[in-house]
Amino acid sequence: MHQLLVPRITPTNPYPLSSLFIRKTSRVWKAYVEHDFVKLLGKGTIPKENFVHFIRQDYLYLRYYARAYALLAAKSSSFSAIGLATQTILNVLNEINTHTAFCATFGVSEETLLTQTAESPATAAYGAYLIDVGLRGDTTMLLVTLLSCLLGYGEVGLWFKKNVQPTIATPGSDDRWVILEGNPYLQWIEDYSGERYQGAVRMGLGSLPSVLLIQILSPAITATIKARAAADPPSKHRLEEWCAVWERCTELEKGFWDMAMNLS
Repeated sequence: MHQLLVPRITPTNPYPLSSLFIRKTSRVWKAYVEHDFVKLLGKGTIPKENFVHFIRQDYLYLRYYARAYALLAAKSSSFSAIGLATQTILNVLNEINTHTAFCATFGVSEETLLTQTAESPATAAYGAYLIDVGLRGDTTMLLVTLLSCLLGYGEVGLWFKKNVQPTIATPGSDDRWVILEGNPYLQWIEDYSGERYQGAVRMGLGSLPSVLLIQILSPAITATIKARAAADPPSKHRLEEWCAVWERCTELEKGFWDMAMNLS
């Protein structure tokens, strides 16, 4: 029998597996969710050019995201798992129009997204890693590759919400740095800090690159990983593999913010 290395679920730690991942990679995790790109976006001071570069690359990333779920469907053996992965792909395809409309508000046309946006090295590296894990790993490992993005965007949203400057100064409010009034990136901030998204995060402890994909994916992904870990507790070696995958994806997520900051 495997040694139980994952802490048990408790009232104070309802998500022990993801908590373990974050704890073991705390330095890079903090650098990811508290990145300068996020801070400047919250203040509304990041140059439009940098944000536009980010959303254009995010559009390209979603293609890899959909393909990763196609691999998940191919490797799944139950109809429920195949259905989940297939529905995710359909959601990506259906909501691309919404993402395109959001890009248009920043002057980026659909033609620009389709024909004039080259993949940055960061996008290519992240996408290639998703596909690589999807090809060589099992379904659980592939789900873990997606989890750092899911949870990271949720934490960014909470960080925004916690640090919104009040309209009337209160004790301690001087330390709050998120400015909503007049912020050109208000829609993005509200998407990730709003009740709709955070409600989904609370239910499934998940977040997606696009807020519009959250409703089906996040609860099922985290529930699947937790159920598998509980039913067949991972060996020390397997848990280390999961942690390594988590850490690499977190580094790639941070690299995506770096790309936006550096216009690379």
